[in-house]
Amino acid sequence: WQRMAIVVAGPMANFILAIAFFAIIFTGGERGLAPVVGDVEAGSIASQSGFEPGMEILAVNGQVPEIMPPPPMGATTQSRSFT
Repeated sequence: WQRMAIVVAGPMANFILAIAFFAIIFTGGERGLAPVVGDVEAGSIASQSGFEPGMEILAVNGQVPEIMPPPPMGATTQSRSFT
């Protein structure tokens, strides 16, 4: 019975470890670009409206913006200013 316990313990440990790895990977949250305000130029309409860099956009005309997929590897992202 000891030999059988050892034979079963190996695959069982692999199965439990696989479940743990999947749980860690899939609890990382959603990956993507959140709708966040970048640079705001002083004196612009956005500045006068109270926008500040880093603010998250929660809704536009009652529509919740979607999280955009991340850019492809090697692509550069540019911060755009509100004017």
